Amino acid sequence: MVNRHQHSIRKSTLWILFISLMVSLNAQAATYATVSKNKVTRNELFQLQIITDQRASGDDVNFEQLKPDFFVNRPSFGTSTNIINGQRSVRSEWDVSIAATRTGVVTIPSFDINGEKTQPIAIQVVRDSMLPNTDDLIEIQSTLDKDTLYPDESTLFHVKMMVKINPRRLQDTKITPPSVDGMTLEAASDSEQHREIVNGLSVTVVQQTFRITALNPGRFSVTDPHFSSTLLYSGMNGETKVLSINTKSKEFPIQVMAKPTNYQGVWLPTSKLSLKQNWTDSQGKAISEDTATLKVGDSITRTIDLQIRGISQEKIPDLKITYPESLRVYQEKPQFKTLDNGDVVMTLKQVLIPNQSGQINLPGVSLNWWDTQKHRQRRTLLTGLVLSVAKGTPIDTVVTVPQSSTIPSTSQVVRVSDPGVWPYLTAVFALLWLMTAGLWLYSRRHNTHAEPTETPDSPKNSENLSLKEALQQQDGIRIQHLVQEQLVQMSLSPEERSAIECEVKKLQAAIYSSRQATYDPKSLLRLLAEANKQQKKRGKKSKETLQEL
Repeated sequence: MVNRHQHSIRKSTLWILFISLMVSLNAQAATYATVSKNKVTRNELFQLQIITDQRASGDDVNFEQLKPDFFVNRPSFGTSTNIINGQRSVRSEWDVSIAATRTGVVTIPSFDINGEKTQPIAIQVVRDSMLPNTDDLIEIQSTLDKDTLYPDESTLFHVKMMVKINPRRLQDTKITPPSVDGMTLEAASDSEQHREIVNGLSVTVVQQTFRITALNPGRFSVTDPHFSSTLLYSGMNGETKVLSINTKSKEFPIQVMAKPTNYQGVWLPTSKLSLKQNWTDSQGKAISEDTATLKVGDSITRTIDLQIRGISQEKIPDLKITYPESLRVYQEKPQFKTLDNGDVVMTLKQVLIPNQSGQINLPGVSLNWWDTQKHRQRRTLLTGLVLSVAKGTPIDTVVTVPQSSTIPSTSQVVRVSDPGVWPYLTAVFALLWLMTAGLWLYSRRHNTHAEPTETPDSPKNSENLSLKEALQQQDGIRIQHLVQEQLVQMSLSPEERSAIECEVKKLQAAIYSSRQATYDPKSLLRLLAEANKQQKKRGKKSKETLQEL
């Protein structure tokens, strides 16, 4: 009986201990974490699951603490409520795919959920010999044109990125452009993308050129672009792996020299400079000699091309040329163009119109610059031109045409002692002139003639068409010549002529001025039409007065 009673007591004690242990385990297992594998290869995906018996939200677990030891995919969260036999229970669950980024023993840390913590989990990570390297997937090739500069000088930084896998397989791709401290960096070209065959492999190539400009002396460095992304692929045994791609950025040192103290002129550092010019007359023909002959009102065009390397457009100085006051100068806004090799070309066009006769010396051009290759100051010169200007129709003066010839108020008496046959010839010519005048008056009184009309082929109409064509093409020089030709043929008052010439000046200023101006030829055409109308009225009155005489 005693043994049976002791056995019953031991059995009850074990049952009580078992229930206590289960209660303890359940209490500890209220919040816990599990993994699908605890031995994986580097970059192999496996599942991490976190479960708690309390109501929670998706933000209660901070998965950022897994980084950088683990790649973390987007987690999923769910919560549910169950009622069994009147007992109500809550379950919250997080599921996320992760992959270890390094080999060795990597620990999943403890997670705190509303005061309850999970146990840390140790993961053994081994290296996969078949895992590709970053260079097998992404390769960046960068080159720097120059590593020694002067202040305000620039160099080109060429970047070529080769993607050796299908870009569609990449996720969360980020490309950080090159950077430099203490210098300015800007894009010198648009980003280009194309396909190339490299060692038999079709790769996607992305390339771009950047311009780096030095500011102050010192030592600096340019950092290569950085590429980061993730790649999902299947391993040899069918397991899914994720590869974090992060390229290593290289640095390119740059030495910026100090500006020389003995330099004179506007600071212009460059390794190559070319300054050229050409002269053309009003007909567009090139002038190859050192002298040119023209008339007042004619034009001559000077075109200067400055090609420079290692200088941005904003750093190129203005070419200021002082011309004599006997010239009117129309200068177009400088035009800039960047060549494929990075050189910048500035084109300056000037139209010169002499308004005085005589010899005019057009000045040359002198430009100082610092040769960054030979480290010395140099000077580039352009020769001038000598103009031999003959009298013509001045631009700034009013040309008046006399309407009638005046007879001298005094007469000179010539005495001839032996007139000979001249008196008789004079009498004959006088008689013939009287007969001709009589016949002309008779025909004017008995015959009515229509006023002459301008046909499309008449010279006047042809001039108007040429002028309209020149106005449409904004050819300022041709406009000047055509208007002057019409003014010479018309008898206008000084006020009328001045108004027309003033309008021509406005049009030329709009065409050739470096400032933006409105170009409207309607006012000039209206003034010319009114002048032609007044010219016809004056001609008609003159004919009626002759008939009455």
